[in-house]
Amino acid sequence: DCVFLDYNIPGSDGLNLLRRILELRPHAAVVMLTGQGDEQVAVELMKAGAVDYLPKGSLTPERLASSLRYAVELKRASALARLAEQELRDSALRARFLAEASAALTSSLDPRDTIGEVARLAVPFLADFCLVFGLDDAGAPTGVAAAHHDPALQPAVDQLTQQYQPDVAEHEGPVRDALRSGETVLVDRVTTELLRQVAGSDSLLGALHELRPAALLMIPLTARRTPRGLMVFARST
Repeated sequence: DCVFLDYNIPGSDGLNLLRRILELRPHAAVVMLTGQGDEQVAVELMKAGAVDYLPKGSLTPERLASSLRYAVELKRASALARLAEQELRDSALRARFLAEASAALTSSLDPRDTIGEVARLAVPFLADFCLVFGLDDAGAPTGVAAAHHDPALQPAVDQLTQQYQPDVAEHEGPVRDALRSGETVLVDRVTTELLRQVAGSDSLLGALHELRPAALLMIPLTARRTPRGLMVFARST
């Protein structure tokens, strides 16, 4: 919760160690212990990121307890503020994605254009990689779209878009589970066996490996309880 550090350290000094600590843990709470009369040192310590400093000559148990409580509470309050700011940014990104995705869904009557635009919009708002495919009335795939945040991986993305044929009737696997249940499926650990099930061929297995998916979120697209497609969001390693 808090680092209580003496300025006088054999072979170094507390200022250098303070800077090193804050390089590794930028939001760490550090209280420094200084010698009597080291006001200039104390100023440098506070500028470097120390929460408080305590002169040895005036140190008491009560002063120490008060300083440590202050440091811990201040850092907790700062962490809550950062969390609130991040949630606000995430909410704004989600709202933007939903607005743009809604516009994309109504901008074209061609389902291939629509799913392609939705896949592009999802990256990087919701994931590092997004794959979308639609299904016709008979449950056969009507088109595949994919996008990745890293332009260097575009060849692998193009290969998936051109060659991927989702086997919606596969005997096992998360694609089938999501489509049959109509519920979101989370895969928090992607294995080679799972990628092999999804790929269906060695060439596409290589393309999927290039994209380095670490976790998947599969969201079925349904209309009147009938599967109409699947959106796959992936976080990369």
